[in-house]
Amino acid sequence: KPVRSWYKMLLYDLHKYKYQKLNNLYIGDSVIFKIPKKHNFSHIALYFLILVGFALRLFQIDKQSLWFDDIITVHLAKLPFVMGLDGLLGQGIQLTPFYHLVVKTWLLIGDNQTEWFLRFPGVCFSLVSLPLMYKLGKLYVGHTTGLVAMALIAINPYQIWYAHEVKIYSALVVASIGAMYAFGIYLKRHDKSALIKLGLFNMLGFSIHYFMFLIPTVQFVFILTDFKRYFRCLRGWLITHIISGAILIPWFAFIFYRQIIQIGIGWVPTPHVIEPFLTFWNFTIGYREEWTLFHIMALCLVIIVFILGLLEVRKIHAWGRLILLWVFLPIIMVWLFSQGKMSFYVDRYFLVITPAIILILATGVIGQKSNFSKELCFSNVMLGMMVLMATGYGLFHTKFNEKYFTRDDWRSMANIIRHEAQEEDVLVSCTDGWRLALDYYGVGATFDADKAYFNYPKNTDFNNVVPNYKHIWIPTNNVRLPQHHLGYSYNFPLAVDILPTEVQTWFSQHKPDVFSVAGITTYRYNLDDDVTDFNILIDWHCSQPKP
Repeated sequence: KPVRSWYKMLLYDLHKYKYQKLNNLYIGDSVIFKIPKKHNFSHIALYFLILVGFALRLFQIDKQSLWFDDIITVHLAKLPFVMGLDGLLGQGIQLTPFYHLVVKTWLLIGDNQTEWFLRFPGVCFSLVSLPLMYKLGKLYVGHTTGLVAMALIAINPYQIWYAHEVKIYSALVVASIGAMYAFGIYLKRHDKSALIKLGLFNMLGFSIHYFMFLIPTVQFVFILTDFKRYFRCLRGWLITHIISGAILIPWFAFIFYRQIIQIGIGWVPTPHVIEPFLTFWNFTIGYREEWTLFHIMALCLVIIVFILGLLEVRKIHAWGRLILLWVFLPIIMVWLFSQGKMSFYVDRYFLVITPAIILILATGVIGQKSNFSKELCFSNVMLGMMVLMATGYGLFHTKFNEKYFTRDDWRSMANIIRHEAQEEDVLVSCTDGWRLALDYYGVGATFDADKAYFNYPKNTDFNNVVPNYKHIWIPTNNVRLPQHHLGYSYNFPLAVDILPTEVQTWFSQHKPDVFSVAGITTYRYNLDDDVTDFNILIDWHCSQPKP
């Protein structure tokens, strides 16, 4: 009888644990086993994913050289404040100045200008996006989906690539996730403290890039789609955005006062119909023109899971509509607008929508299971593992495929020039910016700045200068097409046929030594008494027609 009574009591307590989620297993009033809390596994997973994301973002952080935009950013940050802002305007008004202030403040910590030191703020911002992604997924879909979304963003190759940018594009991801999370809290609970968070995240995003304004656009359209339900939220939402948008008033006043208005995106091509698909490809496993079996399988897998996610998201009445607007409305708006005289379609500008894409992929893996009490079937687990493997495959190539994923290597080119140059050599830089990039890595100390280091054109008669030296160095940038590639460029052939006949003859007898690294090619000519028209030769190199 005592044994039977104990057995019944044990079954009763197990029943209570299963349905009432008790933390301890009792027999009478005594605790016989301490059952871990339900979310202990989640906490371990959260900390583990943060550590993995941090490690992946620190891995090879200084392997690649700073590219041209990074070097310009550091140079402007070292100038006096107003001069730096003037230089920022000279690059174009497509960027707002927060990243400039962050880099300038970061440089006050020390004079360490290594790649590791300069990229660390971007890594920190990118790391913040991981727990925010979990909270967003948990709010919009469910606890398990939030964990999967966090895992996907932790190993996402595109997120990790831009975590290594000195311009801290990763802060744009943090701002977009935070703004959409605070917006969801405000609509769900009418919590006015959520408006404060929304305003702060908006201020962060607005002060980094104008594309952050696409997030309030998505939110406004969502409110309009169910106006009867959310109209009472509109007033607080509008006031919050007016206040947070005011952070740009000093910047606009500075632009008006200095009268320097340059858009700075004339290089962006008009997007074709296929561009959104290539953007999706880039945001998931990293775009490259390399058709291997594994690459095709990985791409097909994420497409299938994304479609499954779209079907699942449609079932979530309110939040599903918001997620779909978040993904498609910015792409459609920018694509249509870019069909005009000026194109704004650049993949990295769309970092504000990458969290929504990741959230849809996570929903495609898990469905709408909100927590672990709804047992995940074997197919969910296997599908999740396959998506993580596909994303990891893309990350592997981002880290080790130097053909497609290497920034312009000014560091290596500067090392080549410094080791190969002789006292009787002269260098001609086609632009001030290229000279700045070479000088950042020490080329300026190799050549006499007044006698053997020239910028094109600067009204210099090179026919009077060059014959006094033994070699002439002419660095040039390679072609980078199309814009979806993260780090792919190729050295185009020189159009010798456009040279005058006498210069062609000299060129055929004086083939240059060619030094090529990622994104940059430098030509070194051996000079002798057989002098040609060097003004034509240098002009030809610095204005080569791009294919």
